[in-house]
Amino acid sequence: MSRLSEMIARLCPNGVEYKKLGEIARICRGVRVVRKELIENGKYAVYQNSLKPLGYYNEANVKGGTAFVIGAGAAGEVGYSEQDFWAADDCYYIDGGDQLIGRYVYYCLTSRQSWLESKTRKASIPRLSRDFIAALEIPLPPLPVQREIVQILDNFANLTAELTAELAKRKKQYEHYRDMLLNFDGPDGVEWKRLGELCESGLVKMARGNVISKKDVQNNPGDYPIYSSSAVGDGEFGRYGKYMFDEELVTWSIDGGGKFFYREKKKFSVTNVCGYIRVENTNILLPKFLYHALASQWATKSYDYIHKALPSTIIDDYFIPLPPIAEQKRIVAILDRFDSLCNSLTEGLPAEIALRKKQYEYYRDRLLSFKEVG
Repeated sequence: MSRLSEMIARLCPNGVEYKKLGEIARICRGVRVVRKELIENGKYAVYQNSLKPLGYYNEANVKGGTAFVIGAGAAGEVGYSEQDFWAADDCYYIDGGDQLIGRYVYYCLTSRQSWLESKTRKASIPRLSRDFIAALEIPLPPLPVQREIVQILDNFANLTAELTAELAKRKKQYEHYRDMLLNFDGPDGVEWKRLGELCESGLVKMARGNVISKKDVQNNPGDYPIYSSSAVGDGEFGRYGKYMFDEELVTWSIDGGGKFFYREKKKFSVTNVCGYIRVENTNILLPKFLYHALASQWATKSYDYIHKALPSTIIDDYFIPLPPIAEQKRIVAILDRFDSLCNSLTEGLPAEIALRKKQYEYYRDRLLSFKEVG
């Protein structure tokens, strides 16, 4: 970064001005487009209430190389498009004219994203006023300095993107091998049982967790995790002073996407929007093998997990193979190795991605901190 330091010393030796974004750029609201006007194979992405395009359109109202902020829904999230796009009415795009480079604006906004999100009005649909975007202060160095900062930060971002793409490939590979290992068709196949049959025979037990409110957690804080309906991360809802279990279980998020989790033996609780499955005889079925079998079944179903609950009556019909325990142990050991590469936060690609993200955020915040004029 010596080149950047030299440029700053030469072009702005006395520091740079910090300006409110609304004073140096136009904060433009997009134009509404309704879903029926969208087309599947349109040329231009339409951004409305999230960073995922609402759909596609044959016209664009914003030039490529522009940063934007979502104003409703995923309010406060910051995006950037290298290509022309259509900004709908809940998307604010920033026109920096000849003073600001769009990618530089994007990095300035992401460095203050938590501030933007803190200004959202919490309601059934979160909203962010254009006034808060306009009030956000950013440094205004000369254009050559902006370009140099963008180049440095793009290098960090590209490395993270490459690692993320590699992780996606690894996850597909993991899923392929999991499904292959759990395919016991053929003359030497094994017995398959519906999960409901396994419950009826007493081999497994299924139930919901208990009602645990935020107030309960506040009144009785502690070190024991509570798992709820969230399918994000490991589904943790908070920490509690009590616990329901100290054993191996499989849990699933009933109301939050239907994702399955393996819970190793430790003290924890699950709420009433989370189901749990206990294996009563581990000489016949291993809890972790059951988890892999359920996760594999879940991935192949067409049920709308995102918008509907996943009650036990649905997963009753999942079929579980019952190979010998030695074979279950072999399969679990293989899948554990794959799982560590794909999901471990202390090793493999996820750990490397987390490290790179921290590195990127550190340098982004450092590069966007200037001595202020006067």
